[in-house]
Amino acid sequence: MAAIMCCATGSFPTTYLGMPLGAMNRSSQVWNVIVEKFERRLASWQQQYLSLGGRLTLINSVLDSIPTYFMSLLLMPAKVKQRLDKIRGDFLWEGNNKDHKIHLVKWAKVTLPKQYGGLGIKDLALHNKCLLLKWHWRYNQEAAGLWKEVIQAKYGSDSYWCSNKVSTSYGTGVWRDIRKLWEKFFTDASLMVGNGEHIQFWKDIWLGDTPLMNIFPSIFQIASHPDSTISQYREDNVWNLILRRNLNDWELEEVFSLMATIQTSAINSQRRDKLIWRQQGWILHS
Repeated sequence: MAAIMCCATGSFPTTYLGMPLGAMNRSSQVWNVIVEKFERRLASWQQQYLSLGGRLTLINSVLDSIPTYFMSLLLMPAKVKQRLDKIRGDFLWEGNNKDHKIHLVKWAKVTLPKQYGGLGIKDLALHNKCLLLKWHWRYNQEAAGLWKEVIQAKYGSDSYWCSNKVSTSYGTGVWRDIRKLWEKFFTDASLMVGNGEHIQFWKDIWLGDTPLMNIFPSIFQIASHPDSTISQYREDNVWNLILRRNLNDWELEEVFSLMATIQTSAINSQRRDKLIWRQQGWILHS
């Protein structure tokens, strides 16, 4: 076939759009290209006399940006992080001096933001995690996208907000690492109710900080459809609880409390449900 089409025959692993294709994504060898770029940059700076401030600027503006593209999709192995941290630390404290010098400040302190007493050098592990978490943000903010359709088709949806957990072992490494961060991501996010078509009435957190199934367990146990959305519990803009049986006298108080709680919610049939980012009590929109 290659001869007929006059094209070369390739093999895996290879590189596509700067990313490794067909390689073990958790292997440290995948990151050799990043380590080599670090070392080439340092070699070009060895003949220059640079002050501590100059070396710090080069680390922040040049070295820290080199692995960003890889980190936006791949989880960096601890071994690679340690190697890159050593390269940056040695360059910061020793420069082009061939003699070993004592590192005056612990690396954990150096990577703190300047307002907390650090030098503002990126913590690669934290930066890597933030870049991977951004995929969860994109998953919820982009209504359509080929990449999202592929994820949904391959893994299915645990809910409207995320895919199923990745349980198979072959060919799933990239999204598995990203999917594992969903729980961490969701602790800093919140659901904003619109028309209620995608938020589960009982199981999602949409009123306060706890699912209604935990606040009103007795009523949840007799719910006809535990996975129902908010919109399915409304009829002509009025709340309509669907239960499997009639209420007992001792359950009435809990139902009244539930109804009083949900009456405070604002349902807007003209607006879709959405996931929003929450930080330090403030809701931030992209």
